[in-house]
Amino acid sequence: NAARAWTRRGTVSFNGTSMATPHVAGAFALLRDAAPNATVAEMLAALQCTGVPVSRPNIGDVFPRINITAALRQIRRGDHPNC
Repeated sequence: NAARAWTRRGTVSFNGTSMATPHVAGAFALLRDAAPNATVAEMLAALQCTGVPVSRPNIGDVFPRINITAALRQIRRGDHPNC
């Protein structure tokens, strides 16, 4: 759901990359706050390596869903594996 003015409930349902972008930006902000010296590559790896696999059966696609708790744990430890 997204905030939307002039609606009864104040939210509206949308999907797609325009809806995912704020979540990824927020995740990067949390990682930056937790580890100010981490590189963008390290933060990206933390998000990708700790993501929970999600499949879309109708497409046969599998992609990682952000697990910010696990990514924060990894970035705080300084553990930056290549996955």
